[in-house]
Amino acid sequence: PAIGALSEASLPASHAHELARLAAAALPLADESDLPTLVRTLVGCLSARSAGRVLRALRSALGPVSSQTVGLLLEVVGHALRVSTPAVSSLLRLCASSPPLSRWDVLLLLRLS
Repeated sequence: PAIGALSEASLPASHAHELARLAAAALPLADESDLPTLVRTLVGCLSARSAGRVLRALRSALGPVSSQTVGLLLEVVGHALRVSTPAVSSLLRLCASSPPLSRWDVLLLLRLS
């Protein structure tokens, strides 16, 4: 919750990297109900440089979540990827370089098609 509040505050752009690092570190520890806020924070800080790292963190942390939560997360991430060509390129590279595709990968790719 605190990380989500920080993402909504008007912080200088120079703090985006640190905020994304905090959100990524919290993913494996977070309660499932907090994941949408953490993921929204992560994709809100997405840059061409950080896209691959962020997408790998999401891929590893989101495997065991419920279908309902996955649906919410797909909406959040799908919207961010639609407006970020470098992030889509990173996603495609990630999927191509590390088969087999996870449930998250397949659903996200379908959401973007």
